[in-house]
Amino acid sequence: MITFLSVTLFSCSNTKIINSRPESNYGFSIIQGSTTETSTIIRVIYPKKLKVTYEVKDSSGNIKPVKNVKTFLRKYSEFKIEHIKVKKLDTDETYTLKINSDNKRWKDERKFRALDTKKNDLKILVASCMSDAFNEIGNDMWPKAFAQSPDVSFLIGDNLYADTYSGIYLGKNYPATPQHLFKRYMDHAMNMKLYRLKKLTPTYVTWDDHDYGKNDGGKEYPYKKESKDILNIFFPREKSGHLQFGPGVSTSVELGGMNFLFLDGRSFRSEKKDPSGTHFGKKQKVWIKNNLKSNKINWLISGDQFFGGYHPWESFQGNHPETFVRFLNDIKKSKSKVIFMSGDRHLVEVMKIPQEKLGYETYEYTISGIHTKMYPGSLARDPNPYRVGGFDGDPNFGIFRLKSTPKGLNVYFSAYSRSGKEAETNSFMGY
Repeated sequence: MITFLSVTLFSCSNTKIINSRPESNYGFSIIQGSTTETSTIIRVIYPKKLKVTYEVKDSSGNIKPVKNVKTFLRKYSEFKIEHIKVKKLDTDETYTLKINSDNKRWKDERKFRALDTKKNDLKILVASCMSDAFNEIGNDMWPKAFAQSPDVSFLIGDNLYADTYSGIYLGKNYPATPQHLFKRYMDHAMNMKLYRLKKLTPTYVTWDDHDYGKNDGGKEYPYKKESKDILNIFFPREKSGHLQFGPGVSTSVELGGMNFLFLDGRSFRSEKKDPSGTHFGKKQKVWIKNNLKSNKINWLISGDQFFGGYHPWESFQGNHPETFVRFLNDIKKSKSKVIFMSGDRHLVEVMKIPQEKLGYETYEYTISGIHTKMYPGSLARDPNPYRVGGFDGDPNFGIFRLKSTPKGLNVYFSAYSRSGKEAETNSFMGY
């Protein structure tokens, strides 16, 4: 008995102690929002009891002014959200943001740049469908995505899964309340690798149902105003010469001589069983019509597919076919060139839209999702006559390299899985 105790005590004394609070946990959640040639707005989250200071320097050590634009607090949250604005920037510089606090563990440093909004050779990262239940995949995918060195990133829907409770999805009969929605946005902000990357990238967003707050939700959702406010808190966007706000959370963004319309496909949506119902609402329909530019290439960006009538899931064509036909006719009458971008489907799909639909050939690019549940065999189960590329069953992101020329736009699209490039298409659209 004595011998046994001696061995046991010796063994315990040599056991390695594991710290349950690793130093890597003491990090701020940061994302760069809308950006111009001379200024940017950045969102920062940290424990609200901290006293925090910001400092921005260029590569020569010159200090740039930092303004605290807005602060957001909730009684039920332990964290503070701040929007800071940095001015007097230059597109040829790389800047360092340093954050210090009265707690020596809590400090951070990030690199960022201004954005040349008129650059005619633009690289865009596109991602959607980001579940914190699959963070181990996200921890692998986000660094790979940003290793492509995009000029900007587009997060186009289901940027979090707010309609889950204790990690469990309970169905559309449990829509997120504003308090629950805010907490879920905070969960994602504090846990996802996207917000811990050392190099920041200007980011533009729209939502789909899961970050709106209700699966398949539309205009009946009682908290759409509160949901909009929360999205604007966590994803800062500011009106400028290249960004204008539309109905709901929609925005028009001019980049690289192109016109990107980020649409709100939730706030005004009719029930999907109504064939003559609306996907974007009357007010947004007018806004789209007024913002299509006949002298530019226009990108229409929605959380779910436009030309999705071939499958049983959500899409504009599948849910509201009569309105969809009128929508296409309005685009045709505008004499504007349009390309479509969408998410939601948990796969990558490239569709070539035939000339008879709009009077010219165009494409819809679906990119979904970067870390969420995937469904191998989806493309084979739902054949699509318009499909010219894509893959399913693997987490993914897309990279667009867009080159404007005097005659039109070259579109080079590549889609990546965890293993590398899986799909690639090249196309050209004339003015």
